[in-house]
Amino acid sequence: MALNLARDEGRRTALEGRKLQLLKGEGGVAPAPDAALEQRERAAAVHAALATLSDKDREALLLKAEGFSYDEIAAALGLARGAIGTTLARARRRLVESFREQGRVSDVAR
Repeated sequence: MALNLARDEGRRTALEGRKLQLLKGEGGVAPAPDAALEQRERAAAVHAALATLSDKDREALLLKAEGFSYDEIAAALGLARGAIGTTLARARRRLVESFREQGRVSDVAR
């Protein structure tokens, strides 16, 4: 769930960046300050949760979120292919625990 939040956060950021460029080109208005603040807070929470993970766990989650296969993740991390599922499951659990510690449980459930 937290991985989905991180993935959605990246997509949302990219999409909002594109929308902002379009709005600037059309003379439109920027997103509402409340929405921008919420977006920044959510991004900060994702970054903080990811920062609590080990490098291996963080890289495994991010590679998987980008669509890399288990074989590709194993090669990138120098692990056996069979270890990737376990690595990802543990990393996801740690990420969710980090969100809970931040009091961001509702964000994990989205």
